[in-house]
Amino acid sequence: MKSPRLTRVLLVAALAAMLPPAVALLAGCTHKGTDTAAATKYQCPMHPQIVRDKPGECPICGMKLVPIAQGGASAAAPNTAQEGLAPITIDSAKRQLLGLKTVVVRRGPFETSIRTTGRVAADERRVHHVHTRYEGFVEHVTADFTGKYVTKGEVLALLYSPELYATQQEYLLALKAARSLGPSGVPSVAQGGQDLLSAARQRLLLWEITPADIAEIEKRGEPIRAMPVYAPISGYVTGRTAYHGMKVMPADTLFDILDLSAVWVLADVYEYELPRLSLGQKATMTLSYWPGRFWEGTVTYVYPSVDEKTRTVKVRAEFGNPKGELKPWPCASA
Repeated sequence: MKSPRLTRVLLVAALAAMLPPAVALLAGCTHKGTDTAAATKYQCPMHPQIVRDKPGECPICGMKLVPIAQGGASAAAPNTAQEGLAPITIDSAKRQLLGLKTVVVRRGPFETSIRTTGRVAADERRVHHVHTRYEGFVEHVTADFTGKYVTKGEVLALLYSPELYATQQEYLLALKAARSLGPSGVPSVAQGGQDLLSAARQRLLLWEITPADIAEIEKRGEPIRAMPVYAPISGYVTGRTAYHGMKVMPADTLFDILDLSAVWVLADVYEYELPRLSLGQKATMTLSYWPGRFWEGTVTYVYPSVDEKTRTVKVRAEFGNPKGELKPWPCASA
């Protein structure tokens, strides 16, 4: 029979024999966790292929390397997870390949635009050709060069017309007769004088003699030898054929006057984009030589034919030009 002393020794030895494996297992677990925590990688935000074991700078762009958290996402990325939402982590390499960027959410209109090129052109409805309704001779020209700006009612030239001069004399005679026959006690005689005066006055008006000039004839009591020709609108003289001493006919164009308070812009739009166009749409124009400026206009017409070479359609937009900053091609290069 074994003694109690021997039994205690064997028990302690058996426990000692069982301890080393357990201690070794715990030590192994602790060492493995320490290696994982220490294995932090650093990556360049701009060049994800640059990965280092310690902090530093990117050899390509010089930016500071940022630590990569577990899961491949940069440690600098904020945690924006919210209750009920599942966050998605995309590493910097994939973000760069996808071209992702973050913007502030805001409310705004959903719209698309058509970018194209065009040219500034004169509004054909704002071009006025100055004619006379009588034959005559040019005695003086005040709008004496192309490009001159004239205002409405300004004298462009002075013309002498023998036929118009004779008509003015007839009007003065009719005026004198109406004044002398007015006090007559016979109503038909007084009315006849007024009818004669009205007919002579109407003839002058049909020849586009202004009421102010007719009043001047009455005031002077004699015909105006050189009758003035006035500008019908304010604008620039873009054409001139009137010169001193020349004979003019009613079919001759003496001056061309262009109003530039509004202009056209003719743009080329591809035919596949036509379904997105409609009259009344807003148009915005910028000029390469005028940075920071833009003009707002309206689409007013889509031309009915397609250019067979470029497969484009002319689209017309109207723009206000109160300061004359936009120059159409017929007048000056834009």
